[in-house]
Order: sequence, then C-alpha cells, then structure tokens
Amino acid sequence: MTTVSAWCRSRSRIAEVMPAGSASPLVREAAITGLHGRELEFLKYILQRPGWDGEAAGQKAFVAGLAGCVVAQGSPSHVGELLELAASPGASGWKSVAILSGFPAVDAS
Repeated sequence: MTTVSAWCRSRSRIAEVMPAGSASPLVREAAITGLHGRELEFLKYILQRPGWDGEAAGQKAFVAGLAGCVVAQGSPSHVGELLELAASPGASGWKSVAILSGFPAVDAS
C-alpha cells in the first residue's frame, strides 16, 4: 500500500515530467495507468501547477485521458466534480476543452 507521503512525491514527480512527457502516447498511457483511481485528484493537482499554463504537445490528450478515466469509473459525484473543474477559472481555455473531451460522444439520433 502506498503511503500518503510516497503518493505526494510520486504525484509531484509525474506532474513535473508530464508537460514534456505528454508528447509521447506511450508516456501518457503509462502515467494514466499508474494513476489508476487517482485521476481526478491528479487532474485537480496539475491544473494548479506551473508547466500546465500553456498547451504543450500532448497535454490536451493527457488531460482528456484522465477525464475519460474519471467518467468511465461511473461515480456521479466524481463526474460532477469533473464538470465543476471544467467550468472553474483555473481550467479556462484548452483545459476545459480537454476535460470535456474526456466525455464520450453521444449519438442523439
């Protein structure tokens, strides 16, 4: 079991690596896989950090992937938090679009 301090260190390291690392689909998938169950927490964390202000290559896909995991988990409260996050001032511009891109398309026909 991961201790809180170990998780905080890991979260910080992943957040430092991913602005540049998100350009690689393999690195994005590895990071998302390693965050299993903590995607929403991590998403909230990175959107407040330096390095996530501008849109570097792959960052939109990484944020969308995290959001997609939260949606797939099916927790109404987590999905609600995700929508609130997309509407928050800290997630303006590309970040909001990326979060909403994590929701599956619905065929209205």
